Amino acid sequence: MKIELGKEPKDIFLHDPTFYGHLFRKFKWEPVQRSITVHKTKIVDIIKEDLIIKKHEFINNSTSVVKSKRCIYEMVENTAQSLWSEGGIAEDEIFYHVDFNFTYGHFKYKNKWRSNKTHGARMSFGLTKKRNSIFIKPNETVVTDLIATKMIMIIEVEYKTELIGSAVANYAKLYGTYHFWAPSIQSIMKAANMKNELLTTEEIEVRCFVNPRSQEVVKPAHDVYSSGFKRTGMRKRKRKFE
Repeated sequence: MKIELGKEPKDIFLHDPTFYGHLFRKFKWEPVQRSITVHKTKIVDIIKEDLIIKKHEFINNSTSVVKSKRCIYEMVENTAQSLWSEGGIAEDEIFYHVDFNFTYGHFKYKNKWRSNKTHGARMSFGLTKKRNSIFIKPNETVVTDLIATKMIMIIEVEYKTELIGSAVANYAKLYGTYHFWAPSIQSIMKAANMKNELLTTEEIEVRCFVNPRSQEVVKPAHDVYSSGFKRTGMRKRKRKFE
């Protein structure tokens, strides 16, 4: 404070109340407080794999054409877990909200600073909206596969912690034209060559399912159930599995 203002004050106040009442509120000065903000983010890595998560078979045993909706879905679980850098702000009672927005819904959770807890949410995944229908002829079978892209994504979040606000200096005698001066804490620390920045890194590993799509195979019923051999005149024999 002496370096910034040129003279050592009698008292220094960081917030209300002070010996002289609520000076910060009276003069609309911001008290000194810690500020944590997202400094920058980046995606470190993405791993993708396509897989079938559900298979549905529709057999038309009737003698007429059947109309069926192209609608298939499955419950999946998306998860997220954080890993933290050794440096930066230590564990504290700091809570924040994380929200991942997928095309089929939101994955939200509340996390604590430096917590490594795994958060998960079960979500309905697939093609649930009304789309064009498929017409299945008699003795046909339609096999529908629900395909998803299983993704692992590593997101790096860098937080910047700094002190903001003003520190109030009180001079017993008028210093210039005032008793009270309120320089910013940033300018005070800069004048004293003190670093007012601390970086903390969080890596969030997200495991999720994205890009729902389907593929259909239409085949005659005999392709599924016929063995291709005539059974007339064949002797029955016991089967055993080896």
